[in-house]
Amino acid sequence: ISAWESLHDSIIGYKRPSDLSVCYLSGPQPQNDFNELIALGVLPQNIWAFECDWTTYLNAVASYDKPVFPQPKIIRMSVEHFFKQSPKKFDIVYIDACGAIPSNKHALRSVATLFQYQRLNSPGVLITNFAKPDINNIDVKNQYIKLIATYLFLRSIPMRR
Repeated sequence: ISAWESLHDSIIGYKRPSDLSVCYLSGPQPQNDFNELIALGVLPQNIWAFECDWTTYLNAVASYDKPVFPQPKIIRMSVEHFFKQSPKKFDIVYIDACGAIPSNKHALRSVATLFQYQRLNSPGVLITNFAKPDINNIDVKNQYIKLIATYLFLRSIPMRR
């Protein structure tokens, strides 16, 4: 067991909070998450915030009109496109989707892209937050039912080899 633990430690190693690289979805107020990460010991230069909506991006940048340091890097690009175009890997990825899984925000696609392009370090942490779908809206309810029905249907078909 001690030999395995030594091997594990040599491969995985140990990271202090200051060694971690973190990305999150900015939204109009990126300072909240940024302050929490800094309070936990993550270095400001290792924190990346992403926002693709132009208006929301402008609101996020405007929240830093006064010369406050440190500030997060706010990248005007979808995190999904960044994962496709950059070799950068993160130790922690926080995707606060502010929407349901079946929605026009395509939040689950960014999670899939994260894994497809291997942008999460090993070991790494993915934190997601999805909202409950509005089942009072018949279109949303039908999308959700279709998603779950497709999943359950495919699970009922045995795989052939």
